[in-house]
Amino acid sequence: MDFSIKASDWQVSLVATVGAGFVVAAGAYFMTFYSPTVSADTSARFRFYGIGFGAGGNLGGWSLPGILPDSWTSIPCARPFCIWELNGATGAIGNAGVGVAINVGQTNMMATIGPDTLFDFDGDIGLSSAFGAGFSGLQGTYGLKGESNYIPQPDPTAWA
Repeated sequence: MDFSIKASDWQVSLVATVGAGFVVAAGAYFMTFYSPTVSADTSARFRFYGIGFGAGGNLGGWSLPGILPDSWTSIPCARPFCIWELNGATGAIGNAGVGVAINVGQTNMMATIGPDTLFDFDGDIGLSSAFGAGFSGLQGTYGLKGESNYIPQPDPTAWA
C-alpha cells in the first residue's frame, strides 16, 4: 500500500472502542481505512485518542466482521487525501450507544489539517459487540498503526 496516494473513495470500519466519562471524558478508537484506488488488497490501521465531554462508559466494543454483513461506512471526503495526511491529523469523534453484548450506536467523525477539512460526516447507526452505555464528544488526533489485510468483502448475493 502506497501511503502517499490521494483518494476520495475511502471507507472506514471501527474495529474497537474504549471510553468513559462523567462530564470530562476520554476515549480510544481503533479503526481501519480502505480505498480501492489506493490498494485492492490492503488497508491502513489507525487509532484515535481523544478527550472531551461525556457521560457513561464502554468497557470495550468491537465490530462484528463476518457476523454482520457490512461493517464498512463510506466517507464523504471534503477533498482527496492520503494516509500520510491523515496520520497526525486532528479531529473529533462523537458517539452515542447502549448495549450489553450487542450495542446499538452512532459515531460521527471529522479530520482536519489546520483549517483544511479531510472529512466530516455522521456515520450510520450500527451494531457492535460492547458492554456499556453513554455518549461523548472527543477531540484528538489520528495516528497510523500500520497495514492490514482487513478489507470490505463483496456481497455474495450480488450479481457479478
